[in-house]
Amino acid sequence: MDKLYASSLISDLRDSWAEQVSLGKEPAQSQPISPTARAPPPTYASVTSSSRHTILLFPKEEDTNALRVLKEHVNPVKAGLSITTVRPLRKQGVAVDCCSKEDAQKLLSQIKNSKLAEALDTKRPEPRYPRCVVYDIPNGTEDTEVLEAMSIATGANSSDLKVSFKIKSKNDRSHFVVSARPEIIKALLA
Repeated sequence: MDKLYASSLISDLRDSWAEQVSLGKEPAQSQPISPTARAPPPTYASVTSSSRHTILLFPKEEDTNALRVLKEHVNPVKAGLSITTVRPLRKQGVAVDCCSKEDAQKLLSQIKNSKLAEALDTKRPEPRYPRCVVYDIPNGTEDTEVLEAMSIATGANSSDLKVSFKIKSKNDRSHFVVSARPEIIKALLA
């Protein structure tokens, strides 16, 4: 049975090939299709280089859940939104990833123009900058003094630097954990 089917397939192909040649067309050269051929998986670099269009939603009242409110009031199919993922955050918040900037803007405008504005706060995620530890600073030193000294050393504005937190150590010293843009951290380490 299988041989009969295969031979009829071959004869059909031979006939169509002969017909194309008789009409003066060049028969298309096709590559064999393997059943296991698939698109290669995305690389780590390609995934991390693509920018996300994320909106953070937090409830204004502590006892409400942002995801439940969002599901009740927003229908992405009717609104024409393409949402890739919805991730839970702490404090009953939700991170909504959209496919494009336009979709994120549509979602923001829909939230601001409806009853959702009364129930939800919207934010855009802030970039997380690398951190650097500055060791053995005397305990009496203020955060602003450390930031001013670092801005003089790097040539950057003190507003570009931020003290994340302090770690107390022995001998009346403490360590400052400072976050800044990568160029400033490189200049500080150089």
